[in-house]
Amino acid sequence: MLASTIAEIFIEEDSVFVRLEIGAPDIPAFRNAMPNEVYVALGLDAEPWTDRLDRFFTEDCVITDGNAPSQFKPAPLNLEPHLDTVGER
Repeated sequence: MLASTIAEIFIEEDSVFVRLEIGAPDIPAFRNAMPNEVYVALGLDAEPWTDRLDRFFTEDCVITDGNAPSQFKPAPLNLEPHLDTVGER
């Protein structure tokens, strides 16, 4: 399967860990989770990342137990690009 964006969600008894690998075509859809330099490069006005991240988890990517959206604490970002190769080497 080929996908430009992959989400891994790990559910523990007391926490949920979300790991996103966001492909270039999908960056605009995940703009609120992007660091400021990427957000501004999209042509958007600078806005505090913590405010946008809060909006990401309460509007764009809501994780809930059926009662209320989850509270979140962001983990450190790893913004290292990587290239996937398809085909023979």
